[in-house]
Amino acid sequence: GHGNRSCDDQIPSIMRLGNRIKALHINDNLGDTDLHTMPFLGSVPWENVMHALYVSGCDADLIYEIRINSCMPDPLMDLSARYCREVGEYLLTLYR
Repeated sequence: GHGNRSCDDQIPSIMRLGNRIKALHINDNLGDTDLHTMPFLGSVPWENVMHALYVSGCDADLIYEIRINSCMPDPLMDLSARYCREVGEYLLTLYR
């Protein structure tokens, strides 16, 4: 998320930092504002990012930094949590 706002291409930075990255706050945006939305709802190239993390030797903890549930009605919270889990599990399949 923040890498998408900070530069046109965050892959070189990921490759440079590699295994020195210890934690990543995962979120998405459209590159101009800090939306903190779910991955794949913005313009972060997740396939490229996850591959670069893998190739660079990064084994950081991935931590969601999202605003998906701030207005979610209680009856939908379980569904929202499952959605977040599924997206996270899919992201991990891209770590190759």
